[in-house]
Parts: sequence; structure tokens; C-alpha cells
Amino acid sequence: MSDPGDNQPLRNDPAREATASLAGYASQIWRSVLIWLRLGDGERLYLEGAEDIDVVHGPAAETIQVKATKGNITLRSPDVVEAIGNAWLNQQRNPDRRIRYRFLTNASTVMEQGDPIGQGVPGIALWERARAGADEAGRLADADRIRQFLLNDGRVSTPVQTFLRDTNTRGVWERLIAPVEWDTDAAEAPEVVEEIKNLLVILGQPHGVPASEAEKVAAHLYEAGWSVATARDSDRSLVRADAIRIFDEKTRVSVPQAAFSTLLSELARLSGRQDLGSLLPLPIIGKSSSIGRPSPLRTRHHSRPTVIAELHTRLAEFPRLVLYGATGTGKSTLAAEYVATATDAWGWIDLRGVADAALTERLTGVTADLESEEGIANVVLDDLELPADFRQAETPLAAIDKIIRARSGNLIITSTTTLPQRLALELSLQPLSSYPVPAFTRADIEEFLRERACPSEKLIDQWAPLIELHTLGHPQLVHARIGALENLGFPSPTMEDVTATPPDVIEARTEARRLVAFLDAPKPASSSTG
Repeated sequence: MSDPGDNQPLRNDPAREATASLAGYASQIWRSVLIWLRLGDGERLYLEGAEDIDVVHGPAAETIQVKATKGNITLRSPDVVEAIGNAWLNQQRNPDRRIRYRFLTNASTVMEQGDPIGQGVPGIALWERARAGADEAGRLADADRIRQFLLNDGRVSTPVQTFLRDTNTRGVWERLIAPVEWDTDAAEAPEVVEEIKNLLVILGQPHGVPASEAEKVAAHLYEAGWSVATARDSDRSLVRADAIRIFDEKTRVSVPQAAFSTLLSELARLSGRQDLGSLLPLPIIGKSSSIGRPSPLRTRHHSRPTVIAELHTRLAEFPRLVLYGATGTGKSTLAAEYVATATDAWGWIDLRGVADAALTERLTGVTADLESEEGIANVVLDDLELPADFRQAETPLAAIDKIIRARSGNLIITSTTTLPQRLALELSLQPLSSYPVPAFTRADIEEFLRERACPSEKLIDQWAPLIELHTLGHPQLVHARIGALENLGFPSPTMEDVTATPPDVIEARTEARRLVAFLDAPKPASSSTG
């Protein structure tokens, strides 16, 4: 038997599982994060233990049941009746702990129909008066009224009814009334999130973390709380130090060693202070890293938040993603936009035009750079085009994946096709790991036109279907057409615009075909083994 002084989770019936709706569960996680940030020294938070949330400190424990409830509640409400039974069962199952049970809800309390208690106040309000009352005679009188009501009403569980019948009023107050708190009219989830952000801003202030960056950590804490709450066969507990570690990780920028050396060299040159050079790690001065940053987004870049959200969703599900599509579909642009919206640092490896033996050599160099630059956990392999016999490239690709996996990072690969089955198995890719770049929809084109200051909704309604017709939503062709229209000042469409393919679209198609022909040109035969 474990020592009750150890911070162990409450013992509970393992068959009992949460049945809250998704919205209610999300609200529970946000409240868990708020409690997590407020934990004291020696306190441990358990998610989905004996109840929704358990806070354990030595022999003492607080069990919190979160209910996102619409409407009002009374002592007759099913959730309230169930909570009373659960509070009693928790005490019976954990006799070695001092347990406080808190029912946390955004619902309001109202009086039971007919005022059966006869005090002119709701039963839950009377319970709170009895629980916290300073006058002993008054709180015992209220406790006895609650006991009589629960027995007469007959809704509480049989074990609770037996306890109420067989125990005197003082015992009822000490073992049921005093330990159970009804926390009603609680803040809705948006207010809880705002309070979390306020705590994060305060946490970051002594370390010079900007408020805007500190607030972003809220989403990462939510993700961590969700992960812990839904874990199976693992420790579902958190301490405040865990939150501080996440805060530190998400508000610190990791710079590759080579980039840091270059930065210090440039500072020394600009300031004229040669002593800065003494801070440089000499072994890597002048090192040429294969890991860089993505090219800036084009001037007329049109953001695709729906697609970016899909990338976030897929990477959250499985941290490997192959973004594929034909030439000009904007694979690299989407990857660059995703990296620009991410809160973590990303390394970018440009593989455009690198093929055959040169590809294996480049990937081997990337592996060496990753091993020497421990701050890089997330990587984009841009424009990966595998030769027919890709076995030589398979080894460094697997090594890159292994390094990133060990750092709990993410890997995005952009390519014209999905990866071969053998390589997909080597990287343990899942069905969601391959994502074809979607064409522009009519709505995307309309939004793009607005973004480029098309002067009227009437013109947008006229041009959008024509652009969709002539480009079939191909991103490069859409960009070319809207760019040409913008240069012309967005004139009204003519009959020729309706019946003929625009010359800018033809030119963009020709350019794309030339590039495809170049990429698909016959390669010199290479020997293979194995």
C-alpha cells in the first residue's frame, strides 16, 4: 500500500469514463490549464483521475468536476445528484486522504420547485451557507435541513441515503456538507483563456518575454493538457514545473550554431569590436551549413488559411507530412507560409534541381549538420525529387527522420509525387501524412481579388468564374491571371475574355510545361546495387 503522503492519484472505479461533449471537454482542459498554472509547491495535478481534475498535495486532495451546463441547477438536477454520489464514493475509496470535492459549473442556482426546504433560498445556496458558516449551531441546523430534504426527495444514491439515515447531523456536516463545494456561475471558456494569458504575461515579465509571445504559450499548454488527459496507460499528472518548462521552450529561439557564429562575426564587423570574435566557437567558423531559411513569400502571395490550418491539423496528428503536387501548384509556398505561422523554429533544406548521386550527397550533409546543430528539431525538405533507384538516398533520409524524431520534431517534405511505398514504410508515414496541394476554389479566387484591391464586388463576381474556368484553380495560373488583371487596373471583362484563354495564362502554362520537360528529361543511366 502506498504512503498517503505520496502524491498518488485517487483510486477510482476504472470503468467510469468521461462522457462530456467535445465543447465541454475543451472547457475542462482550459480550466485544467488554469489550475495547472496556479499549482503550489508539492502539488500535483491529475487529469481524468477520480473525477475530471484532481489536485493532490500529500494526504490532502481536491477533486474538481467541471460541467459546462446550459440553464440552471438545483439539488434535484441529475448532475448535482450524481456529484453528491461521486463525492461520497471518492471518500469511501480513499479513506487515507482528506478529500475536498468541488463542482465547478457555469450554471446558476435556482430554488427547488415549491421551496421544499422552506428557507426561501436555493438548496445549493443553503449547502454553501452550511459549509462555510461561522456559527456552529446555524450550520448544523442547515445541514440537518439538507439531510432531511435529500432523504425525502429520494434521488441520491442508496449508499448516500444509508449514510444520511445512520449518521448524526454533526457527522453529516463533517463528512458530506463541509467537503463538497458548489462553485457556480463560473467563467466561460473565453474568460478562462484570458486569465491564463494574463498569468503567462506575468510569468514572462521578469525574463523580458513580450506579452504577445507569452500569450501564445496558452495554446501549447492546452495541447499538453489535452495530451495528458487523453493518454492511455501512462502517468496523467502534471506539476507547475512542467508548465514552466513548456513556457521556456516556446518563448526561447534556438539558433543553429553556425548561424550564431555568423551573427557574432557580423556584429564584430559592424561594431568594430574584435573582442566579440573571442566568443565564437572556433571549430565551426566558416562552416557552410546546408540548413537555411525559406525564401520570402512573393509580393502578390495570397495566404490560404484553410489549407494552412489543414497542415497544422495533420502535423498535430502525425509529425510527418508529404506535401505534393505538380509544378506550379505552390508546394514550397505553402510550406513557407506554414513555417511563417509556426511558433517553433524551422530549418529549411532547398533540394531544387538536386538529383541522383548529388541528392544522396546533399542529404548526407544535412544529416551531419543536424547532428552538429542540436537546436534544430523541425525541418522542411523542399523539392525532393527521388531518382528511379532511390535506395542510396533512403539511408540519409532515414537518418534525418531519426534525428528529428528523437527531438520530437516535425518533418515536411515537398515533392511532385507521393513517396514510394518502401520509403513511406521506412518513415512510418500514416494515411494523413500525404497531402495533395488543393486547387484554388472559387471562394479562394474571390478573396484573392479582394486582397489585390479589385475595385468592386461586381467585378469580383464577373472575374472569379472566368479565372476559375481558364485556370482550373491551378495556383500558378491563378497568380498569373490576377497579376495581369491588377496591372491593367481590373477592367470589366469583354466577350473575348469569356471565349478565349488569356495570353498570360497561356504563357504561364508554357513556362510550366518547359519546366516539367526539363525536370522529366532522360537522366544518364546509373549503376545500382542491392
